[in-house]
Amino acid sequence: MLNIPAGDPRAFAVIAAVHTGNLEELERLLDDNPGLEMARIVDAQGVSRTLLHIATDWPGHFPNSPKTIASLVRAGADVNARFLDPSRPMIQETPLHWAASNDDVAAIDALLDCGADIEASGAVFTGGAPMSDAVVFAQWKAARRLLDRGARTTIWQAAALGLLDRVEEYCGRQAPPSSDEITNAFWHACRGGYLQTAEYLLGRGGDLNWIGYDRKTPLQVAHESGAEDLIAWLRTQGAKLTEEIEASPANSTDRSNGYETVSEKFISSRTRSGIGTATVRQWAKALPPGGDVLDLGCGHGAPISEALVDEGLNVYGVDASPSMIAAFRARFPHAPAELSAVEDSRFFDRRFDGVIAWGLVFLLAPETQANLFHKVAAALKPGGKFLFTAPYQKCEWSDILTGRKSISLGAVAYRRIVEAAGLILDDEAEDEGQNYYYFVRKPDDSEG
Repeated sequence: MLNIPAGDPRAFAVIAAVHTGNLEELERLLDDNPGLEMARIVDAQGVSRTLLHIATDWPGHFPNSPKTIASLVRAGADVNARFLDPSRPMIQETPLHWAASNDDVAAIDALLDCGADIEASGAVFTGGAPMSDAVVFAQWKAARRLLDRGARTTIWQAAALGLLDRVEEYCGRQAPPSSDEITNAFWHACRGGYLQTAEYLLGRGGDLNWIGYDRKTPLQVAHESGAEDLIAWLRTQGAKLTEEIEASPANSTDRSNGYETVSEKFISSRTRSGIGTATVRQWAKALPPGGDVLDLGCGHGAPISEALVDEGLNVYGVDASPSMIAAFRARFPHAPAELSAVEDSRFFDRRFDGVIAWGLVFLLAPETQANLFHKVAAALKPGGKFLFTAPYQKCEWSDILTGRKSISLGAVAYRRIVEAAGLILDDEAEDEGQNYYYFVRKPDDSEG
């Protein structure tokens, strides 16, 4: 396969031909440069895309787009080729994903007519099919066209499109959606502006005032949809905006999953316990001396962060409990620390030799767990290691301190999520406290 640097004159010429819809020039370039139809344009960071990705790149809707796509495929272009970014290996979008992200219906039809896989994985955020990108980015024309062309939907995608029959079918299954999945679907129904679907999902237990993606509540995304009947109904149900919730102590959202309330008790009990320390120390010895480690849900820093520091590592701590992070800062005054829900941490903009999530993952909603793994994958250096704990079995239980629901997706699901994030599961083990560990790493450069 031909790789062309982004600064190469051939790259400039073919991109211009594609984006201007100059079919004659495109045909000339293909004739003069054998293999160009399969080429990848590669930038300085190693990010590569095909000519079909260029034809569907943001903002899309380029002149003669369907004819350009057809011409490239006839010449031999792979209609299901993947976008590749070494720093984000979990994102492997096809040209159809990009067309869906741009609401480019003409390009969607052209790609599907040329054999594009409508269920190809690799979407941003979810790793899912092109429908996921269309709904995540609120590209409703694209979503509807994919639906018309036979695309499947998850419950939240169906809710966002107002497909109440599909939502009801999901809820009627032998293994119905979890409460978190219902709430997520309810939020998306409000974002799509569908009153009947929102009413149904609220009745199934959806959280009326969940602060969801981009820190927006169902009421806020309903306002963005412009669905006045939905907005009025939500208000009658007691729906609030994020600022209204956060301004009221009685209704504030505790992003620490209840641990702020029990922080004193947790700090007292965990400080006295050394369970897990031996396993963490052994894991830490495989990291580069003086390496950087991100401790997700670091708590007050004992005993996990403490063990990492004792092994000569630089620890970055993030926790959503103000009391916990204050105690962490007091224990490690020179360690970077952030008060934040782990999934929103700014530390994910950095790169780490290791990431650890001890006793955290199962406190999060299932979708948040999966998204967190993708963020970890992006934050790890090549060859970096990720250690997390979660029960081997798929199960739900009430946290002994907070009383809130904890959810383990189970080893089978975690193995699948790890692989989907572009990571490798090397080993599993159990410690003296029956905590189950997953030893994960990011492929190094030699493993591609």
